[in-house]
Amino acid sequence: MHAESAVVTPGEHAQHVHTMIVNDYESWHPKSQTGFLRRNNKTDNSSNKSKPLQGYYKATIKHGGGGLVMWACSWNKISCGWVDEFCQTLSKEAEELLSKFFPEKIEQLQMLLKTSFNCDDLASLKAPLDIPIPDPAKEEEKRKKKEEKDAKEGKKDKDSDKEDEDAGPPCGPIYSNERVESLLQEVKPEIQTLKEKLNTVSMWVQLQIPRIEDGNNFGVAVQEKVFELLTSTRTKIEAIQTQISKYYSERGDAVAKASKQPHVGDYRQLVHELDQYQYCELRLHILDIRNTYAVLFDIINKNYDKIKRPRGDGKALIY
Repeated sequence: MHAESAVVTPGEHAQHVHTMIVNDYESWHPKSQTGFLRRNNKTDNSSNKSKPLQGYYKATIKHGGGGLVMWACSWNKISCGWVDEFCQTLSKEAEELLSKFFPEKIEQLQMLLKTSFNCDDLASLKAPLDIPIPDPAKEEEKRKKKEEKDAKEGKKDKDSDKEDEDAGPPCGPIYSNERVESLLQEVKPEIQTLKEKLNTVSMWVQLQIPRIEDGNNFGVAVQEKVFELLTSTRTKIEAIQTQISKYYSERGDAVAKASKQPHVGDYRQLVHELDQYQYCELRLHILDIRNTYAVLFDIINKNYDKIKRPRGDGKALIY
């Protein structure tokens, strides 16, 4: 925060002031009568160089006696230079994505579909479940002994049931399907990369939107359509992440049921079916990601001129 003041010569009114000199080295121009000033440049006395420093600063007007008008200026600099630099850097990055990254990514994902995600025999995805199937006769004998023991100790049925629920499965730890897990580790980075690149391209399209005016807005409508496509695509990609989380939840429930009721074969088969289904979904996710890059590359290049110059007259952008 910085605060100084500048005095206008007597008899001069605020609305007629176009330039004020503060400390003899800062040039100021009123942006509007709402009390905002814009600094154009400042001379650095240490280096004797003139540096353009853009920004808006808050000002208030005080009326002195005898018609003297004083502008008491206090400002909190909002650097427009940094914003301009950010916009230029982002635009350059987005155009490089469209010209280089998207085509390379399409080729990379196509190769991934031919290698890691090329499984003709879904039965090969079956992961072993180390859950022993109990012998009915031994289980019955074990149950009777437990009931006799509980009767001697005076335990109630509710206490016994609670102990059964808290007891772990009659086997060791049950691990995830290693093959499906390895494929998931390949898909997750692709999802995150696509989301980040979509964010960059969406911001680039928004920065091309010109000042709002009447007429000649066909190019602006094209920009809006492309932006809508980018937004809907992002929503679709986020749904993929939700599906992956759902897979872990459903598989965990199926494994828990299979371990608690090992004599029920359907629970075991459910685990294998979920693994096969998830593989098919992961392959479709890679297809969707590849197609997303291809569609965006195609539609943006077809409408590149309208996106960059929506009115075709070179008017300054609103940003």
